[in-house]
Order: sequence, then C-alpha cells, then structure tokens
Amino acid sequence: MTSTTADSRQANLFPELEPPASTKLNRAPSWKASRVKLARIEAEREAFREEYGIYPLRQWLYPKTGPYNGFTGDERIRGWQVTRWFVDNGWLERPHVCSVTGATSNVVGHNENYYEPWRPFAITRKVHMALHQRFRRPAWWKKIVRENTQTGEEWYCDLSMDRSNDLGSGLITSSIR
Repeated sequence: MTSTTADSRQANLFPELEPPASTKLNRAPSWKASRVKLARIEAEREAFREEYGIYPLRQWLYPKTGPYNGFTGDERIRGWQVTRWFVDNGWLERPHVCSVTGATSNVVGHNENYYEPWRPFAITRKVHMALHQRFRRPAWWKKIVRENTQTGEEWYCDLSMDRSNDLGSGLITSSIR
C-alpha cells in the first residue's frame, strides 16, 4: 500500500482532522486522531453492550508484547482481554489493594498463568514493573520481596528467578497427557 493510499484512507476515517492542503505531510496521526479513534472504539463497545447486554472483548491498542513465563505475546494479550472482559461485565472485581505491599493506589491485576485470566493478583504498577523486570533487575525484585514477606508462604515468594522457567509450556504438556 502506498503512503498516499494510507493517507487518504486516514483522511476518510477522520475527516475532522484533515489538515489544510498546504500543510499535508506524510506523518503519523496526531494525538487528536488517537483520541478520536479511542472515542469511536468506546462508542462501538457501548453499542455492542446495548445490543447484546454485555461488553465485548477490549482491543489491544499497544505494541505486541513479548513472551513471559512460557506464554507467547498473543496468549498474554488474550489473557489481558479476558481479565478486562470479566471486570467490564462485573464478573470479577477490579483490584483495590496490592497483595504484596498493601497499597491502595495504582493497583492493577497481574497474571502469572494466562490460561486462568480470571485469577489475577492485585499489585501496584511499581510492583508490576519490578516483577516483570526481575530477570534483568533481580536486586529490585528481591528487595520488594524481602521488605514485604511476612510468612514466606505469599504467592510472590515462590516466583522463579530463572528466565527459562516455562509455566505455559508445562501447562500445555500436562493437559495433553
């Protein structure tokens, strides 16, 4: 596809963002285009909910993720979609308290097993970043674990520090047997 075709298609999708002919350049859509696209997606989700009584799966709008814990990027994205679908439709409560630090702000859901996306762990964004970076920055993750462990039985105490740990493939293999 040529850039002029892409540009004209974009102009058809977002006519209100069409720049004057004298300023047309071959560049990425502006933040306004992103806002319009997000508003359109949200309107489509609401229309789907009105028609079918539930929200549809959310669209992944970010760059594709890499593998983690033996799960492919596609499996991780689908897990995120299903978790959000459960929350959106009221079948799963949105996380409120971090299961590691006890903090109540910036709490998100985290899955170690993307085949069970209805069982996320509630953790803060900071803990989430440290958890996913534990292979590259082990000292940061070990400090968080050390500062927050009370019994040694907490779910996060048993997480592998070995990047080759492959929970995803192990689950597939055990289900085939």
